[in-house]
Amino acid sequence: MSRTILFSLILGQLAGAQGARPAQAPPQVTVTVTDENGAAVIGARILRNDMERSRVFQAETDFRGRARFPAATGPHRLLVEKPGFYSALLPELKPAQPADIQVKLRHVQEFHERMEVTDSAPTVDPAKTAGSDDLTNRELFSLPYPTTRDFRQALPFIPQVILDQNEQIHVAGAASYELFKQLDGFNITHPVTGLLDFRLSPDALRLITVQNSRSSAEFGKGSGGVMQLETGMGDDHFRFSATNFTPGLSAHKGVNFENVTPRLVFSGPLLKTRAWWFEGIDGEYDTNLDRDLPPGANQNPVWRVDSLSKAQVNLTSSNIVTASFLINHEKDERVGLSIFSPPESTTDQHHDEYLASLKDSAYFANRVLLETGLLFLPPATWHGKHSFKFGADVDAIRYRQSLVRHTIFILRDDGSLQRSVTFTGPPRFGRENFEGSAYALDRWSIRDRLLIEYGLRTDWDEIVRDVLVSPRLAASYLLERKSLTKISLGAGLVYNPSNLEFLTRPLQGARIDQDFAADGVTPAAPPVVTQFFANASALKAPRFLNVSLAVERMFKSVYFRLDVLEKRSRHGFAFVNQGIPPQTTGLYVL
Repeated sequence: MSRTILFSLILGQLAGAQGARPAQAPPQVTVTVTDENGAAVIGARILRNDMERSRVFQAETDFRGRARFPAATGPHRLLVEKPGFYSALLPELKPAQPADIQVKLRHVQEFHERMEVTDSAPTVDPAKTAGSDDLTNRELFSLPYPTTRDFRQALPFIPQVILDQNEQIHVAGAASYELFKQLDGFNITHPVTGLLDFRLSPDALRLITVQNSRSSAEFGKGSGGVMQLETGMGDDHFRFSATNFTPGLSAHKGVNFENVTPRLVFSGPLLKTRAWWFEGIDGEYDTNLDRDLPPGANQNPVWRVDSLSKAQVNLTSSNIVTASFLINHEKDERVGLSIFSPPESTTDQHHDEYLASLKDSAYFANRVLLETGLLFLPPATWHGKHSFKFGADVDAIRYRQSLVRHTIFILRDDGSLQRSVTFTGPPRFGRENFEGSAYALDRWSIRDRLLIEYGLRTDWDEIVRDVLVSPRLAASYLLERKSLTKISLGAGLVYNPSNLEFLTRPLQGARIDQDFAADGVTPAAPPVVTQFFANASALKAPRFLNVSLAVERMFKSVYFRLDVLEKRSRHGFAFVNQGIPPQTTGLYVL
């Protein structure tokens, strides 16, 4: 009996040990999404439709273009989509053990080949927290905007975006210099004025994204929002397009040549499946005839050439190198020509800008990506999924300007001197600035419906000489999965950069206006002196507190969004007239 009891106890212990074993984890499926050049597609949405259970499972690709989720237990289909790409619907898949699935998405573009394609239609994106809108190259081709050779003319199709008379961009009521601008991930904001001076062919653009609120800590130095320009790249097919090579003619007072605005884009493989090149050229010549002036003195010719050259080399499947070179050249003769301004009183302007960039994207083990100063850490799991990102930016600005200004004499009808305008100040001046920034952020997906993005950014420059700390917080919650109703909200501090155009204006010297009596010799009043002053050590960085709320919903095939945005700012740069009385002097202090 004792042996029987002992044997029973041993069997019971073995059975308990067997029952205590942890259940095996369900098999996982990894989906890797890349574009036609092998680059990872970040934020692509993967929908898995389980046909037997009528269940939809959703996932989003990380910074390496990968998404992992449990394998299906029955037949299913996968739909991969992202705005700006053609969606990919995979054939019916069978239940399988852990597997890797490779999906290639093609950017939206004009194809000169016969194929069936469907676009990723606008919809509510649960993985998106920032308030942003996009324009694809297809829309740049098809939308009826006034001047098709200038992509900025199409930007007012984006809500809250307008252009001023100088073709500068304003987002949500912000000044043009308060907008942070990027081209293929590189900062192209003018380091002195803060404006957008670079031009490039609309045919070279692949995607334009404008963020008006809830920008992450990655983006700073722009309280008005963020504009990102993404240009194209060649693939394994040779492509060529040309337009507007026919000059314009005018029949007023004879046949006259007016303008020509050619655009040319061509691309192709350097080494198939490994290396590609892209070239986009945009030109313009305008005679700008003034029909009120006599022949020979009635033209204000303008020459302009823009060229973007790019190349991409996939050294390995985990290391991608991209290089680009953008050149802008513009020559504008007789600026200001009119019936009141003869050619002798006009100016000639020459404008040249260059931008060279080199980017290396290296993918390491454990889904870590190092991209030209950006570090994406592998996702972590703690009460949900975390995706970390760190970045740093250091730049030095050296600004030099030279001025040659002569005395202006204003005469009366009888030839006597009415006013003289003289200028003082050095012919050459300049300013330097050194800036440094760093940021860290985390995208925390607590549930499929709830996403929180929080981060911290620090900025410093040698003008304000203060460490500027900018916390950011944004969240989105999907109320209803079937009707796709989402609420997004966020708040954050944003600082503007030190605007060198304001800081160097006092270095230009003073303007002195002197009025004379009827004899043209006797001063009629004390001179009016206009001068600017700035004490950089007393300045504080312009600071904005931006708070926003958005509600999105799909009504069948209609996309609806309501945005509420509030901005409160302090320490904005402005020149204030300190003269007493201001009618006789203009002493403007920053």
